[in-house]
Amino acid sequence: MGKAKRISIKVQGTTIGILPQADGDFISLTDMVKNFDGTTALIDQWLRNKDSILFLGIWERINNPNFNSLEFEGIRNNAGRNSFFLSIRKWIDLTRAKGLIASAGRYGGTYAHKDIAFEFGSWLSPEFKLYLIKEFQRLKDDESERLKLDWNLQRTLSKINYRIHTDAVRDVCDGTPLRGGTPAEGLCQGTPLRGGTPAEGLCQGTPLRGGTPAEGLCQGTPLRGGTPAEGL
Repeated sequence: MGKAKRISIKVQGTTIGILPQADGDFISLTDMVKNFDGTTALIDQWLRNKDSILFLGIWERINNPNFNSLEFEGIRNNAGRNSFFLSIRKWIDLTRAKGLIASAGRYGGTYAHKDIAFEFGSWLSPEFKLYLIKEFQRLKDDESERLKLDWNLQRTLSKINYRIHTDAVRDVCDGTPLRGGTPAEGLCQGTPLRGGTPAEGLCQGTPLRGGTPAEGLCQGTPLRGGTPAEGL
């Protein structure tokens, strides 16, 4: 199980953990049964049910290309017999299933992909399942709204940064004088300086019409005529 941050929802007074994973959200079946008679034994009981095995097999075939269908067929044939027993760990090891997770340690227990958790909820209690879906959807709506706000904030910051950048360019291109006193109006647009010297190509290092090379002008080096361009 990945180290994703565990989040939780409350369903009919029961706190239920959710682990976001690459394959989707996984809901704690261990938490779901906390306030039911039988607690975690209910998970094993559900897994012995033939309909549960069929559902799990179909889900894995749809979502898991590495699912071991041959092992699944053997499990399906034995499901429903009095002697049949299948643990979560055995199911995962035999079939390479990825829809169920068994973990130890803090926040450990049995987790199931939300599709499977909702199906387990139907078996556990139809009423509980409906409240579970409702609270899960509320969680997803809150996350969506939060992401939307974050996106709007990033968009606003981008606009502010763009405005600061364009204002800085305008300071250079719209009439800020050079140190030598020559105005730079229109410099970046290739229009003539006030003294009549064309500035076309000035920032690309091409010579002025009068023959004075402008190489290095935008880097702050002096013109050949001696007029420093620093501070452009």
